[in-house]
Amino acid sequence: MQIAGFLVGFSALAVEIAWSPPIWLHLIIWLPLVAVLAVALMRPGKGLMTALQMLRQRGADSHRET
Repeated sequence: MQIAGFLVGFSALAVEIAWSPPIWLHLIIWLPLVAVLAVALMRPGKGLMTALQMLRQRGADSHRET
């Protein structure tokens, strides 16, 4: 979600500086985009967290054996 917020936040800022559209146009564009990005990044984020947890658990098991 932080990645989505970062991308959309800075994109919205760049668009505001370049063209200065009305606030309703920002809401129509950026709110759905941040929602879609957040949902799209959930599955890879969950996979990454699971893989890191498995790596950490495997590392702890190897330390116990020695």
